[in-house]
Amino acid sequence: MSRAVLSRRDFLKLSGYGLMGMLCPNLPMKFLQQDDFDNLQGRVVDRTIWEYDEPDFKAKRLKLYWHDLILPITNTTISEDEAAYNRVWYQVGEGGYVYSGSVQPVRTIWMISITCRAASLTAPYGSMTNRTSRPNVSSCTGTI
Repeated sequence: MSRAVLSRRDFLKLSGYGLMGMLCPNLPMKFLQQDDFDNLQGRVVDRTIWEYDEPDFKAKRLKLYWHDLILPITNTTISEDEAAYNRVWYQVGEGGYVYSGSVQPVRTIWMISITCRAASLTAPYGSMTNRTSRPNVSSCTGTI
C-alpha cells in the first residue's frame, strides 16, 4: 500500500486555505467561475462585421457591428463548411453568430477588495518585473 506524499508546497497551500477559512469565514466564493462563457465578451477588430442567423457567410444577415464594439459571447460553434480556413463562430446576444476571425475574445475581471477580521484582500493590477541591473544611461538620448 502506497502512502500519499504531501509536499511542502501542498502543505503551505492547505495551511493558507485553512487560515483564510478561519479568519474570513464570510469570504464570497465568486472567483470560482462556473461557466466558461460567464463574463466573456468579444471586441470587433475589423472595420465592420455582420451577425448571421447561422454560422455561415451565406446565411441571412441580421445586424452590422463596427470596430471596437463589445459583444457578449454566449457560446462557440463550428461551421459545416469543411473547406474554410477557420470554422469557429461565436454566438452572440440572442442567438446570432459572428465569425471568430473578426472578434477578439476578452474577459472583464473586476478588481475586488474584501476586508475581514485580520486581513484585507485585493486583486493585483498589472504585472511585476524583476530587473537586476540598471538600464544603460549612456545609450539614452538627451540630457539627464
